[in-house]
Amino acid sequence: MTGDTLRSGDTSYARVKQQASKTWEDWIWRGPIYQCPRGVEQCTYAWGQTKLSGWRWSTGVSMDLAGLKLPGTVSGDFGRYGEMSTTFTATVYMKPGQYAQPIQKVIRRWRSGDFVGAFRRTGNTCNYSSWQKGQEFYWDGGYAWGRWSDNRRQWETGGHHTWF
Repeated sequence: MTGDTLRSGDTSYARVKQQASKTWEDWIWRGPIYQCPRGVEQCTYAWGQTKLSGWRWSTGVSMDLAGLKLPGTVSGDFGRYGEMSTTFTATVYMKPGQYAQPIQKVIRRWRSGDFVGAFRRTGNTCNYSSWQKGQEFYWDGGYAWGRWSDNRRQWETGGHHTWF
């Protein structure tokens, strides 16, 4: 998924019509938790590991084909996957009793849209054999139909989560 559209061949594509103004964090890995002992002035916590994690999401799509004058519906499952490698070498300065944990996160943004481009009926019939009639269709590259939504990956990052 790149740019403003998801291309499928040369003609039909999924058009983005809406997207959230803000992103959200999908924490795909959490490392071991460290707690700074009480009764000390401060602690330093450094994580010295490289962590490779995979992430995946999928979304179901259901399309009503009535707008295309074809019978039925189409259902599908579309998804994206990837992996990230993070080397944790940063030092975190902590207060007594505070917790720290290394994390990896994928930053995502919700989007939705419609599909553009479809074959449509002309309303005319044709004979393709001596005993059967068929329908004539034409390509309409500007015809919008169906709906889709996803949570697109914007970027990945790693770091430490700290709390009391």
